[in-house]
Amino acid sequence: MNQVTLIGRIGRDIEIKTTASGLSIANISVATDGWEKSDGGGQKSTDWHRVTVFGKDADRLGQYMQKGSPIALTGRLKTREYQDKAGVTQRITEVICERWEFVPSASRDGGSGAPAGNSGAQGGYSAPKAASEGQYRPERQDDFSDDIPF
Repeated sequence: MNQVTLIGRIGRDIEIKTTASGLSIANISVATDGWEKSDGGGQKSTDWHRVTVFGKDADRLGQYMQKGSPIALTGRLKTREYQDKAGVTQRITEVICERWEFVPSASRDGGSGAPAGNSGAQGGYSAPKAASEGQYRPERQDDFSDDIPF
């Protein structure tokens, strides 16, 4: 199974491009923190991940997220090769995002710990920006059927 889950912060401004057919593609860099063991204990380390998001999820990402925003995402690894400007073949591994979510933080939701939003899921959260503060206010949009299968 090829599945990746990352929880981190967006590390640079989001680049969104649109193909000739109208498909949006967002390229982001996500930083994740961890700890590396060493002889004297441990030390914090940061890993950087190249992530590509397609379609409506890319549009939502560009609308609601920015550099420094916390994010959780799942996707799959993809390795590809390309020729750089000097003609040298380069190889990169990136995460093709299949789903992303807002991650609550004290600065966004007042420290309540409530989810601040959700993208790509039916019946999830939507998080429109407040015009003046730039803060997210979650609105629950449940679409549950009355026919429960048990």
